[in-house]
Amino acid sequence: MPVIVLTGFGAGDSGAYQGWFMRLIFRLLLKDVYADKTEMERRIEGSGLEWVLVRPGRLINKDSHRPVRVETANRKGMAIGTISRAAVARFMVDQAEKSDLLYCRAAICEA
Repeated sequence: MPVIVLTGFGAGDSGAYQGWFMRLIFRLLLKDVYADKTEMERRIEGSGLEWVLVRPGRLINKDSHRPVRVETANRKGMAIGTISRAAVARFMVDQAEKSDLLYCRAAICEA
């Protein structure tokens, strides 16, 4: 069974793919938090365990039951929008039960 880890879009290599405004916010307000998330990702990736890193977009409380969009590769201009906390939880449970994203950094948002 893989380790399914909640991190955030902006951690690790995904930080370079945020828009300029979010990069500014992260640099001013979330620098230490995301430095810790990046280090956590690095350690998990080097652990020898099976893993999936889940990098949601901006979390919201409203549960919409819309499909989840998954991006496993970073690309210029990618937009990772909002996602409900409930949708993230469902996604993580699904990955724990039958992971098709082993060794992936999955940026997720609602489609």
